[in-house]
Amino acid sequence: MDRDDIHNRMNDLWIVLNYSLKKDRHLTIGQRICIHQELSSWFRVLEQEIITNRNNTPRYKVPVKIENAIQGILRKINPKVISN
Repeated sequence: MDRDDIHNRMNDLWIVLNYSLKKDRHLTIGQRICIHQELSSWFRVLEQEIITNRNNTPRYKVPVKIENAIQGILRKINPKVISN
């Protein structure tokens, strides 16, 4: 992933967290923790890219079930969203 893709992914995760907290409480506490873990992992990737000037991969990605919930919320917020 390039930096734009990473920033887009992080933005999507923030949008889903905020929507879930403020609008519909669709995600459980555990699911929100998993999303925060992935966000933290992406921050580390960006940090390592700055330090080492090479691409890295995140140590953590949300499980498929939570990824499906993320994509569902993004589609609910904006039906025109096209995601991975």
